Amino acid sequence: MNQFKIGDRLRLPPTLSQPGGEYRIVSIAEGSVRLRSKDGVELYENAEDLPPLLCRARTVASTPITSDTFRRDDGVLSAEGYHVGMTAGLAPNRRQIVLRRVFNKPATELLVGGDEIYRAEWGEARSEARLAKIIRCLESFINLHWNRGRQYRKSISDWIADLTWLDEELREPNGFKCYPMDFGPLP
Repeated sequence: MNQFKIGDRLRLPPTLSQPGGEYRIVSIAEGSVRLRSKDGVELYENAEDLPPLLCRARTVASTPITSDTFRRDDGVLSAEGYHVGMTAGLAPNRRQIVLRRVFNKPATELLVGGDEIYRAEWGEARSEARLAKIIRCLESFINLHWNRGRQYRKSISDWIADLTWLDEELREPNGFKCYPMDFGPLP
């Protein structure tokens, strides 16, 4: 069991009694492992019963990427000054300041250009809906750029680092169930 630790994400195959998909280890006690999906489904497994085929798989996007996904020239994150990558990217602490500011900002103050439908997608300040929206944005950026070549490696690396930061600094302390995806090694 020492190969797994709390926080690891595992892809479980479906069985007759449980749905398959990505789960996160939330506790390990005396050979029993408690797992939770992004949707809050909890499973309890004996450590030795975990299938040997478990692997950290690159998951599918939590929000499918379509031609409408980025229907705005400037989204909230960009308008607030969030930028990644080699040319215009901010240092990690600066990006995280922007992310925390967006998380804490009242919905009425979000820079949405008067688009109330878009504002509603962001939920209220300090809510699980707000954090989930930020996570979905970063996941969508990663998925969109994943196979576009080496010139996006720095951007992808920045987004992944920020997802980890969001998980540790905002999701976990607030007890939210919205987990960022595990993207594995860069292409």
